[in-house]
Amino acid sequence: MNKHEFAIFADALRTYYPKEQILPNAQAMELWFRELQDVPYQVAEATLRKWVATNKWSPSIAEIRETAVIVSNGDP
Repeated sequence: MNKHEFAIFADALRTYYPKEQILPNAQAMELWFRELQDVPYQVAEATLRKWVATNKWSPSIAEIRETAVIVSNGDP
């Protein structure tokens, strides 16, 4: 995903988990983008929807990547 798509993803993540201090500054945004930029936006979006449906707490980078693999392999 590109930086614009990541910004949309990050906004959604913060909106789903408003009580948590997710991606609080530009450095956090840049570091998270660096670790997730190879995930296609459509996969990232589906991953976040899947996560939100089943988890009370926000995901870590590792959990996003793990769930993205599941989503990419066809598990909605």
